[in-house]
Amino acid sequence: MNLTAPDIETARLLLRQITNADAAALFQIFGDEEAMRYWLTRDLTIAQTHERIERMIQQWQAHGFGDWAVVDKKSRKMIGYCGLHFIKDMAEVNLGYLFASDSWGKGYATETGKLAVRFGFEQAGLRQIVGVTRPANQASIKVLEKCGLSFWKEIIWSGEPRVVYLAGEKP
Repeated sequence: MNLTAPDIETARLLLRQITNADAAALFQIFGDEEAMRYWLTRDLTIAQTHERIERMIQQWQAHGFGDWAVVDKKSRKMIGYCGLHFIKDMAEVNLGYLFASDSWGKGYATETGKLAVRFGFEQAGLRQIVGVTRPANQASIKVLEKCGLSFWKEIIWSGEPRVVYLAGEKP
């Protein structure tokens, strides 16, 4: 089992272990109103950002999968994160991603999402991966579909309607 995120490179991007050194960049993304439009958690403090990073690191240590920091190779700037994380209250492994809004429209979520799904099935031995989003988040739904997930069901999560997309075996 991997206890840290392995580096993965594409022509444009580097996916690497997220660290506390990424807190300032991630804090800036968490403060990006457009990027956070569909998120329940908003207005995170820098201390909460460090806590979130610690949970991301612990995800790798506990499960052998987790989130990667996504770095634009040309600018060397962290533009977001993408990966797999276990959602306890759903007992599912979720494909998640968050990118600064000035990085949208370039295919980064799809590019990294496909890598995360492949890693989940081929390296982490997962049998299914879900993607959970709000029905109004059509851009995220398109990313999930391009990553090989198909509509599975509608749920109420954290008191709000969500759609769940699935890749792999249905439970």
